Amino acid sequence: MGYVSVCVDRTESAPQLDRTLFLVFLGFAGIVILLAACSLWLVRQYFKRQGDLEQNLRKVVSDLSSSDRRANIGHWWSDIGSDKVHWSDGMFAVTDCDPETFIPTKETALSCIVPAERQNYQKTISHLMEVGGDTSFETKLI
Repeated sequence: MGYVSVCVDRTESAPQLDRTLFLVFLGFAGIVILLAACSLWLVRQYFKRQGDLEQNLRKVVSDLSSSDRRANIGHWWSDIGSDKVHWSDGMFAVTDCDPETFIPTKETALSCIVPAERQNYQKTISHLMEVGGDTSFETKLI
């Protein structure tokens, strides 16, 4: 029976191992860079879309205000859970209120409604407070 002697010289295999680890590291780094680039692109697309939506919303509000002035009508909206009320420029014009000094509230909105229709308005608001959601309400103003 014979013996085989195997001698491994670590100095020659170490560069090969280092090269393999380096290539694996480069692969992972490439994946990380690719993911970062994709993430940046997605964020850019998101903010571009948000900008487009905001621009469209500004146009709709501008068109609505313009229509209010031409038709001599106004509108308001409010947050049911608070006392915050927003009046359109047309609403201020129809009620002869100064937007610089007059602060609209739910009470002032109610006081602008013809007395015969106030109860109907209050029922609508009460219903919304119970079930939530959105609605519109047309009424005559004093």
